[in-house]
Amino acid sequence: MKNKLFKIGGTILIIMVVVLNLHGCIIASPKSDYKMKLTKDYQLWEINRYNVVIIKTSDKEGSDARVPGKVIELNFNDEYIIARSIPTYKARKKEFTNLMEEDKYMESIPEEEYEFWVIEVEKDIVHGPFNEEEFKKTKEELSVPESMELKELKSYKKNFEYVK
Repeated sequence: MKNKLFKIGGTILIIMVVVLNLHGCIIASPKSDYKMKLTKDYQLWEINRYNVVIIKTSDKEGSDARVPGKVIELNFNDEYIIARSIPTYKARKKEFTNLMEEDKYMESIPEEEYEFWVIEVEKDIVHGPFNEEEFKKTKEELSVPESMELKELKSYKKNFEYVK
């Protein structure tokens, strides 16, 4: 009798796990990933919560990530794209800190370290990753307009094209 109850309980548990996993797939928001055209052949793509990248698309070569990690701020015009990102492994650390308290590698990653980027659109030249001081110096050397300041991604939300 005990054995039969154990089998029934195990079967019910497996069914519940499967249903909950499928529920997550079905109920997931259709607006979870997005893309946004920046300029010319450049786009911002959210691949997942840790990877929001700037890519260059090309009919001949497909697409190529120009700014990896998790872009959190950007600005652009026809000449330049500027961005601030969190490297992917640092974005993951922020999310999973409580799960990885004993992980020595994750503990060694500085908390507030960002990467800054400048892309020359016409020449397809990517400058970076830089720290903030190097970024400001590079902007000045390339004559990026002073008025071109980094903006949070949420300020571009109306331009997002959501993909399933």
